[in-house]
Amino acid sequence: MERVEAADGDCLLREGQVVDKFIIVESGLLKRTKAAGADEAPIELDHIGPGKVTGFLHVVGHQDDDHAFANVIADKDTSVWIVKGVDFRTIMEDPKHSAEMMNMLTKILRQATKLVRATLREANGATSANAGVGKKVLKIMCYDATSWVREVRSASFSV
Repeated sequence: MERVEAADGDCLLREGQVVDKFIIVESGLLKRTKAAGADEAPIELDHIGPGKVTGFLHVVGHQDDDHAFANVIADKDTSVWIVKGVDFRTIMEDPKHSAEMMNMLTKILRQATKLVRATLREANGATSANAGVGKKVLKIMCYDATSWVREVRSASFSV
């Protein structure tokens, strides 16, 4: 890992660039933006603060043609750790490290799915542990759209 001090406005990853690293924010703030029209300001997608990561899924699911969907720019003076994908994948070849990573990812996945499990209820209101055994079960499909997707869709369909 390499610690980098990024000044306000420094671009750490450009839209369309091959993603060969992931970035962990230590302090400060990164923003992700998408290019807009020639005379338009970039579209701001979101911010990534301390303890958050960007680019990790690109590195883990590495493809030679996996390109960044957005620019990653320091929104103020920011300290980040940059992990090269090739180095991360080399470390993960060690069974001890890959087992520990799987353990951590399992915990995160379990936490994220608790919300969905909590919504499953029997028709008579019993707990979700017994749901689905000859009973009617509420099924929910989850969908998420980032704010910039909703804004662009709204703008393109406005009359």
